Amino acid sequence: MLWKMAAMQDVGAIPPIEELEQDLNEMFKTILLTEDRKNLIRNLDPKPKWKLIKNHKKFMENNKDFLRMANSKEVMAVVARIKSKASLVDLQEIKRWLLKATEFQVKSFCIYDGVKFLFQRLSEAEMVSRSNKNYRKQIEILKLLELLSKLENGVQETLKCKNAIYYLLLNLHPYNVEITSITLEILDNVIWESNVAIDLVLDGLTKIKNERNFQFRFFPIITILQRSKNVIIINNVITFVNDLISAPTEEDKRVGIRSEFMSCGITESFEVLSLVLSVIKEYLDDKNEN
Repeated sequence: MLWKMAAMQDVGAIPPIEELEQDLNEMFKTILLTEDRKNLIRNLDPKPKWKLIKNHKKFMENNKDFLRMANSKEVMAVVARIKSKASLVDLQEIKRWLLKATEFQVKSFCIYDGVKFLFQRLSEAEMVSRSNKNYRKQIEILKLLELLSKLENGVQETLKCKNAIYYLLLNLHPYNVEITSITLEILDNVIWESNVAIDLVLDGLTKIKNERNFQFRFFPIITILQRSKNVIIINNVITFVNDLISAPTEEDKRVGIRSEFMSCGITESFEVLSLVLSVIKEYLDDKNEN
């Protein structure tokens, strides 16, 4: 249909290639196409490519009110499922929807408090899993939050949600590889956003320390390094610690976090674990070469 519409209209002045590609990428954000179809359009000559873009812009402008209303209703329905204590099936379907969502839909999802409700459900699921040891719902929610943490809107909304980082830190688990790995991935995506994000992580760890009477606030992290026998978790924790120390823009804060970790006895753990990981890496490299 797009090609037929393009053929019927005058092209007008074709913009420079760089601008044309930018317009094309903007168009792709608003429509669902397979990568094959996107590549097919990318490989068109500038003239038919520009026709497609012009027609798409005209269509969007002429139907903007309808499209906004239709998208809003769809997004509101998705958020409503999360708000009403989404089931495991709901969460899996929402993940499939989010993977296909346009940039506008993701923004709307954040505006309608989708991220906030996800963190509320995460808090409930984490609390329930402590007693019944069923982590499936907790993992599905974390997977959704991981997807959102890779998007600018998702990170910003996470930082705005009250207690979001605290709820996330409660998921650091010394024995559950999947939960801890996803949690650390989300935290890693967040802490590079700003110094505010780092402060929220440190404040969240302090809150957990006070609630559970830990000796120091990095206790959950040190505990994973001391107790876990899983190489993946250990490697992810070491990466997170390094990033938490490196991310602050102020040198005093970097030095302070590093000193605090060292006072917790992390130096010894790091030296042993780093050695173990390097030996394992060498073994795997040798094995792959042979």
